[in-house]
Amino acid sequence: REEPQYSVRKADGHDEDVALMRFNSDYDWRVWQSTAGRTAFTTAAEGGDAANRVCRIAYDMVGVKPGQRPEHVVAHTDLIVRGRPRRVAYRVFGDGQLHYLTFIFLDARGEVFEYQEPALIDWMGWKRVEKAIPADFPTGWGNWNGDGKPDYPLRGFGFVLTAPSADAQGKGLLLIDDIEITSDAPKPPG
Repeated sequence: REEPQYSVRKADGHDEDVALMRFNSDYDWRVWQSTAGRTAFTTAAEGGDAANRVCRIAYDMVGVKPGQRPEHVVAHTDLIVRGRPRRVAYRVFGDGQLHYLTFIFLDARGEVFEYQEPALIDWMGWKRVEKAIPADFPTGWGNWNGDGKPDYPLRGFGFVLTAPSADAQGKGLLLIDDIEITSDAPKPPG
């Protein structure tokens, strides 16, 4: 598979790993949704530019019963992060429907770590989102399916799209492109 693309660069006097996803190849997204709505993660050309491909998230949220957690969609794909993540950046074409978008990592044993400061999609058009990850990762992150301690290398990356309220319904479209994840280079053995 051509993507993600991996490289190493110098930053602040040390090496850091960089994983880059530009969606020029198709990805195998594993998607689950909290209710009976439908969401599709696909790769598509951006507008009239067939040369630039993006991740297209077409969602259909149907709402939930009163008192339940707002509807949410979780999707992840394979991506290797060898050391502690430092920063995640991506571009989002927002639809202004006030949904929340955050990201997750999956570790080597399948445990999921969810960033707890989602982006509120309150804009229309393209916007760059960048989130620094504190050195005490995963302190303050949500996690499930494990012991709360990341097992490296991390082997997956994904998104969580959450409705703004339990009664939110409706269809929409988000585009995501140029995901860049920087991380510490792994420590040499010994």
